[in-house]
Amino acid sequence: FGLGPRTLFFGGSIVLRYLPAIIAAGFFAELAGLVWLGSRMGILAVLGLTALGFLVGGLLIRRSGTTIFQAMSRGRLDQKAFSNTTAGSLLDAVAGVLFIIPGAITDVVAVALLLPFVRKWLADFFEIRMTGGFPVHPSGPIIEAEATEIPEPPKTISKLPEET
Repeated sequence: FGLGPRTLFFGGSIVLRYLPAIIAAGFFAELAGLVWLGSRMGILAVLGLTALGFLVGGLLIRRSGTTIFQAMSRGRLDQKAFSNTTAGSLLDAVAGVLFIIPGAITDVVAVALLLPFVRKWLADFFEIRMTGGFPVHPSGPIIEAEATEIPEPPKTISKLPEET
């Protein structure tokens, strides 16, 4: 169907071509941010914030895993609530991983992932991308029906009368 990680997230091969350079630039930006923060606050404060990031990230990952397993054990009675729970827990896990990565930029992105309006925007964005614009959770009654194919009548070719 042409809906895979490459088309879903990147939309083409240009980003894939420059992905190593983007990752290296992110690494150097994180390093520069830590050096700048260390010069302003001191090395002990930066080490303390990094340790706090590890702790918060680990707790977020642990909580999100527990929430996902609890939602799965309850069953899928309400599909919308189940998908909202798992999407929120997935965003918590991603925020936890970003907190664990040392750096100020990833911490800012992790805090942004914990904000409710960012979570709603991301959930809507990925729901539209994954479903092709069709709503996953229809509102209103579900009507059962059976489809029947109606064949087209055969086309007849009429001959024109011959001229005399």
